[in-house]
Amino acid sequence: MALAFLIGQSPSPLGQLMTFDMQTFRTGGFRFDNAPEPVADFRFIAPCEIAASDLVVDLRDTVEAPIPIISSAQRMTVAQLSQWHAMPDAGQRAVFACRSGLRAWQAAIHLRSHWGGEISLIAVGDMPQTERQSL
Repeated sequence: MALAFLIGQSPSPLGQLMTFDMQTFRTGGFRFDNAPEPVADFRFIAPCEIAASDLVVDLRDTVEAPIPIISSAQRMTVAQLSQWHAMPDAGQRAVFACRSGLRAWQAAIHLRSHWGGEISLIAVGDMPQTERQSL
């Protein structure tokens, strides 16, 4: 992709994500260069940035993540969150975690519709293949 960019190949590889799984020899990818930029109301943080005072909601189920992101995290789906009426305390940050960040973003948008506090997101990533096989 770097070489394609350097020689000016058309279409440009910029704005494209490609994946290659060397274990299964599968490829994938998508273009995002025409996607609108999201409103930068929420920021992604690393799991090590979770504070003890944060209200953490892990949006992964126990099959996807047998161990929550932190032991005090509440677990729920985005659908359950739409019926959840709890509010973070004043000055408390809400943190939503999921695999890719998409469900966390959806949960944040829902919470933002009726709460104006700080909201952060965590994209945990995939569980390593070796851990998935042992489940």
